[in-house]
Amino acid sequence: MDYEDPGWLPSLRYAIPFVSPFLMHSPRFRDRTNPLVSMRGIILSHVVSLFALLIPLLFVAGGLERHRSAAFALLIIGDAALAAAGVSQVRRRPFDTRSETDLAAQYRGLLFIGIGLVESIALVGFVGVFVTGHLWTYLLGMALSLAGFAAIAPTRRDIERRQARLDEAGTALSLGRALTEPASGGGGASGVS
Repeated sequence: MDYEDPGWLPSLRYAIPFVSPFLMHSPRFRDRTNPLVSMRGIILSHVVSLFALLIPLLFVAGGLERHRSAAFALLIIGDAALAAAGVSQVRRRPFDTRSETDLAAQYRGLLFIGIGLVESIALVGFVGVFVTGHLWTYLLGMALSLAGFAAIAPTRRDIERRQARLDEAGTALSLGRALTEPASGGGGASGVS
């Protein structure tokens, strides 16, 4: 491994609702040198938001008129299947190997596409609570979204697996180094190519 993985602990500051904006600007908690910490923090903040949405739903769901919900369960499962297929398709894309800056930008772009796909499952479940009057629709969507977040998270294992693909392609670039060192300003913000 040619980079120092910061782990997940520094990313926890992003997961504290309402306090995060203050912590992120505090010199004590700021880590401008490691973009991987930020990416992991974004994943954690989305996970926390899934649980935060559950709180108002606990109060609202009891007062809603109940309707049949089996069809909505199929809709949630269908969205999960589409999200899984989309994430799989995105993860198979070849990397832009012109520079480490482009490599990191593409990885970030693909991560955000994955976040959108995975988050949609919980959002369909959220709508299901209001359509069916059953809280379990959100719980199902939330559980499937959590599984999706676990699959797309920028873990050490994921970075190593993708590095192996880069090595097989014959590039000398290091994904881990690209994700843990700040952009040099060169290259481009090519995002997803």
